[in-house]
Amino acid sequence: MILTPKIHSHDKIHELVGVMCSEIVGFLNNSYGTQFESISDTDPWLIELEKQDAGVARSVRDHFKNSKSISSIVDSSCLKAIAEDILDMRLQVHDIIRLRTTIKDVDYTASRPHQDLSLWLDDPHEVNMWLPLVDITEDLAPLQLWGDNSIELLPHTENEYGMLQVAPELVKDLHSEYFLLKRGEVLVFGPRQLHSSMPNKTDKVRWSVDVRFKRV
Repeated sequence: MILTPKIHSHDKIHELVGVMCSEIVGFLNNSYGTQFESISDTDPWLIELEKQDAGVARSVRDHFKNSKSISSIVDSSCLKAIAEDILDMRLQVHDIIRLRTTIKDVDYTASRPHQDLSLWLDDPHEVNMWLPLVDITEDLAPLQLWGDNSIELLPHTENEYGMLQVAPELVKDLHSEYFLLKRGEVLVFGPRQLHSSMPNKTDKVRWSVDVRFKRV
């Protein structure tokens, strides 16, 4: 099945984003003795520590990835209902839900062109979702899609940060499009869809979450 990328919006997505942001802020406050009230409050502090390679961003990403409560919430959320409606089958959330903290001039936080099917090799009947936790502007590292979901699975190699990516020469001639989403919106696409993040040119963190649903 070829999934045409589409943005979905719903009040319940906005509520889910609020829960995720509260989880992140609560973790940082409990772990580092901070008193942040919102996710945007954390940006200057987190960016400065990340440039010092303090590992704070990595710790919050690991916490989010391993959070059973987040996984349970997502698996019973409106995102699952959207995915099941698209594929017309019962689905479950993928084992790994990734939090992204894309920061200007911190290269390893950027996502280079890749296809998720190459990372998991689970099932082509999957639905990928990109869920920004903040409003995305042209300068705040929007997600970039290359080609379409009918593209063949391209060769991937491990880059210097241990992440798989497609060689630039295989991407350069493909049509690409980037997506500006508001908080409370989610971009849905297929597992073969080649995608990457554009540069973050701001002094803010581009907070986003990768969610995937697979067959039960």
